[in-house]
Amino acid sequence: MSLHKKDFKRLHDYLWELPATHHADMRVPVWVYADDALLEDALGDESLQQAVNVACLPSLVGKVVVMPDVHQGYGMPIGGVMAAPLPSGIISPESSPRAGSKRCASSVPSRLQSRTPRSS
Repeated sequence: MSLHKKDFKRLHDYLWELPATHHADMRVPVWVYADDALLEDALGDESLQQAVNVACLPSLVGKVVVMPDVHQGYGMPIGGVMAAPLPSGIISPESSPRAGSKRCASSVPSRLQSRTPRSS
């Protein structure tokens, strides 16, 4: 399946959404933080398709989020973030060891999973 810019809905100047309705197996939407040029660049490799593949995984929370520096990884795109409600919860960013960054999966105490965010 090939992705095109027209598949994305602009939510803000630098935020695009690929809705979960884009593909029958998607469980959550994909949000991409990028301007027009960065989105076009990301469509040039498989990174956004990888984000769609991640969005098809069971038990995800919220959405798959893709940062402006996204590029193709091994399974999950480099610059992508997902969260899953394991018994203690997990937030998994994918970063590039080539860029000198460190991968860091964070666990979230289960008592926080049921909390509703406060309104501002």
